[in-house]
Formats: sequence, C-alpha cells, structure tokens
Amino acid sequence: MSLSKTFVDQLEELVNSGDYEKAIILIDSKLNLELDIESKSYLWALKGKTLSMQAYGTKTEGIRITVDDPPKVSYNYQLIQQAITCFDKSIDLKPDNMFAYENKGLSLARKGDFKDAIKCAIAALDINPKNTTVLVNLSKWYKDISLFNESISYADKAIQCGNMATKEMLIAAYINKGIAQFNLGQQDYEKSLESAIEITSNPEMKKLNEQILEDAKRKFILR
Repeated sequence: MSLSKTFVDQLEELVNSGDYEKAIILIDSKLNLELDIESKSYLWALKGKTLSMQAYGTKTEGIRITVDDPPKVSYNYQLIQQAITCFDKSIDLKPDNMFAYENKGLSLARKGDFKDAIKCAIAALDINPKNTTVLVNLSKWYKDISLFNESISYADKAIQCGNMATKEMLIAAYINKGIAQFNLGQQDYEKSLESAIEITSNPEMKKLNEQILEDAKRKFILR
C-alpha cells in the first residue's frame, strides 16, 4: 500500500486521543488523492472504523463478561449508518478486504444487528479462517443471541489457534465458552472460566473473572 508510516502514526494518535473528527478529515485528505485500489479500500474501512468509534464514544468495544443478558448500548444512529456505508465502499473496491468485513460486523453487532454482523464475520473467516478476533466475536455474538452451541464451537476454534491468539482473545474465548456452557446447564462451565482465570495476569481482571465464576456457581446451584 502507498500509505506512509507518518500518516498511520498521525491517525493512530488522533484516534487514541478521541479526536475522531480530525482523524476523519485526515483520512478524507488521503481519499482525495490518486491511490491504488487496495489503499483506497483500506482507507474507506479505516474511515468506517473511526466513524463507528465516534458513534459509540469509545476507543474499543471491550469484553463483556457476565452471565446475564447483554446490556443496551447507546449510539449515534446517523454516524453508524455512515460507517456502514464506508465499509460497503471498501468491500466494493476490494471484496477480499477482511478488515472491512471484520469491522462492519463489529459495528452491526454493537447496534444489536447480530444476524448481519454474523454474516460479515463469516465472510471475514472465508478470507482467513484463523482470525482469532473474528472467531471470538462470533462466540460472543452467538452467546448474546442465545445460540450457545454455536458460541462454544467458535470459542473452541479460537482456543485451538493456540499461540496465534493473543492472551486477551484466549481469555475472552474461555469466558464466552464458559457462559454458553453455563446457560446450557453444562458443569464444564467451571473448567472454562477457571482456564480464563488461570491465564489472566492483570490483577483487576483476574478478580473480576473470579467474581464471574462465583456468581455463576451460585446461580447454577439455584437452578
């Protein structure tokens, strides 16, 4: 691609500081140039991701770890629709742009459109079946719509990637699997949640994971 490291660094700095409007202006300045298709597709996807982050007022989605129903999420509808349009433009230019599919799916899931989010994630997996972020996203989204067997299946695929997955992704996979097993009434949920705790190095996260396990144990007994 013809995108310079300086541009990437500037964009990352703006996004990390939450200055999404300036980040979008920077992206648009590049989109007005003569670029190869791959670069232009990537830029449209970057713009979509930045708009999505602005729509939710957050830098990252975060990992929700609870045995309860997913919380309602507030967002700017107009911005999220603009983001989805950008992802579509990216995909039109380069149908194998996994980054666009992955982030379009995330944007759709955040607003509760899990059906189309899952379609995007599966399209991303068609390009790279071992994308652990997408595998974990699928395990989470299937869990959120109470398709627990499917959630377990994708969590297992992420776990099987082993060293290819980051520690954070493995923790999320075990958490998703454990909660899905809990909801299916499978005693093995304890083993999955314990695996997440075992590989968690952050003390605060470890404590939170331990609380999730204890909460699950109490609720499992009361069933």
